[in-house]
Amino acid sequence: MSWIVPFLLVLFAPEVVAESAETGSDQPSAEQEEPLPVRPQARWKVRPYARPQAGVTAWSTGTDGGAVLLLGAQGGLRYQQSQRHPPTIQGRSRLQGSFALATGNATGAEMRVGSFLGPAWSFLALETGPDVFWNKWSLADLELVPSLGVAWTLGAAVPMGPITLWAGMAPAWLAEKARRVDWSSTSTPGFGDEMTYDIGATVAAGRSAFSLGYTHQVVAGGTLRGISFGARMY
Repeated sequence: MSWIVPFLLVLFAPEVVAESAETGSDQPSAEQEEPLPVRPQARWKVRPYARPQAGVTAWSTGTDGGAVLLLGAQGGLRYQQSQRHPPTIQGRSRLQGSFALATGNATGAEMRVGSFLGPAWSFLALETGPDVFWNKWSLADLELVPSLGVAWTLGAAVPMGPITLWAGMAPAWLAEKARRVDWSSTSTPGFGDEMTYDIGATVAAGRSAFSLGYTHQVVAGGTLRGISFGARMY
């Protein structure tokens, strides 16, 4: 898994006051239309966050495999609409980077910039949005050449007190043709040039949160399976 400034949606409508042609009063006459209702301004809570990350990714090509330790971090902004009646709109914009520690013949690195937005209720939160990335991985006989790409994330989270369960999927499209999956040769369902599925849980503790996640990614020539650990600090 430069700061991105979220696009804050400010919804407003001007107050319309009809004046009487005869009296100059701000009360509408019988021949005038009623003034349009005023929509209240949508206000937002915004807070920065930072999260160091570590994880282990295992790869398989059908004939070979291995594992590599990943280190990285992400940071950005979280924002939530302030209103009493659900659903509220909430989202996040973040910059994320990770790299593989030099272990044997496994190397690689990745950078991501994404922004995600969606509705939230007390029992469910949804989000979707683009995730632009660049990565390269050399994992023994699984060679993923450097490529730009864009993924489209679809995610859902279910809060249960201090614990939040989450899951998501993200098809991706890549610039390099050599990185594109041949879906006729794999048993895992998916579309696009790559496909990622993830699931996990986050536990809140005061002003911090700790997460554990599992990722299953179908790439050209094989499969990546990862377990990640994270700690978020507000």
